[in-house]
Amino acid sequence: MSKRFRGILAALLAVAVAGVLAWPAVMAAQIRTSGQPGYYYFFQVQNEYEEPFTTDGFVACSIYSREDNGRTRFWTHSAASLANGTAQAGPLYSSVNGLIHWYSGTTNPVDVVCYTKGGDSGRKVQMSIRDHRLRIVTSGADKVIRFPFSTNTAPTGSGIYIPEGATVSGVALQIATPGATVAHVDVGFGGNHAFAVRNALANRLQAGPNTLTASAGFNTYMPPTGAVGATWPDIGGIQTAAKTHYGVLLNHFGALGGYYNGGAMVHTTGGLEVTYTTSNVAGLGGHIYVFFRVLHVGSTVHGPGY
Repeated sequence: MSKRFRGILAALLAVAVAGVLAWPAVMAAQIRTSGQPGYYYFFQVQNEYEEPFTTDGFVACSIYSREDNGRTRFWTHSAASLANGTAQAGPLYSSVNGLIHWYSGTTNPVDVVCYTKGGDSGRKVQMSIRDHRLRIVTSGADKVIRFPFSTNTAPTGSGIYIPEGATVSGVALQIATPGATVAHVDVGFGGNHAFAVRNALANRLQAGPNTLTASAGFNTYMPPTGAVGATWPDIGGIQTAAKTHYGVLLNHFGALGGYYNGGAMVHTTGGLEVTYTTSNVAGLGGHIYVFFRVLHVGSTVHGPGY
C-alpha cells in the first residue's frame, strides 16, 4: 500500500468518524437494553442546503400518532425509562446541533410537523425510528409561525419576532385543551411602539366550547355556516361574529361599508414580538399560528422591537 494511498484512506476514515460523532452518543439506544424499556428516536432538522439549524430552540416539533391527521399527540418521553417530562407535555425544541429527540415505548412510525422561529415549516408522514433527517425550506416569502399558549391573563411574549418588512395577514388557534367554560384569546405585539397592543392581530378569538362540552380543534376568523352548534366543527370552535375578531391593526372599514382584513405591515426597525393574552380559564392551552409575507430576505429577529 503506497504512502499516498494510506494518507487518503486515513483522511476518509477521519471524515467518517467525525460524521458518526456528530450524532448523539445514545444512538445505540434505538434497541432496547436490559432495564431500559425505551426506544430512542432522533432526527436533525436542516434547511434546503442541508445545513442544520444551530440556534438553540429555533425549531419546535410536534409528534403525532401515525395517519391520525395530527389529532392525537404521540406519547413521548424525556428518558429511556419512559419517565414523563416536559417532552410529552408540549412541542419538542431543537438543540444547538439541530437535533430533535425523544423516547417511546414502541418502534411505531409517527407523523412529525416542525415550525421554525423564522416562519418556515416541514413535515414527515410515517417517520420511522431509522429516519434521522427532516428538511425545512426557508427561501419562500410566505411564512407562518407557531407557538404554544396557556392560561395567561396578562400579555405574554412568545419569544418570536416578526421582522421589519413583513405583512401580517391572519391568525388561527389550534385548541388542545379548551377548559370547561368559554374563553378568549387576544394576539398582539409587545415592545414600546404604537403597534404594541394586546389585540393588534386578533381580538377575543373564542378558545373552547360554546357549551359545557369541551372541544378541541382549529379556530379562525371565519363565521359559521348554520345554527349554533349545528354545523360547527368540534361543537362551537368557530366564531359567531367574524368582523369583531380581527385585530385592531387588521380591521379596516370599507368606503362602502363593512369590515375587512386589510393586513398589517411591520415597519419598525428590529421587528415586533408576537404576544398573547387569554381569559382566566384553568386548563386552557394549544398553539397560536400567525401568517405573514416578507418583503426582504426575512431575517429572523431575536432582539426587542421598538
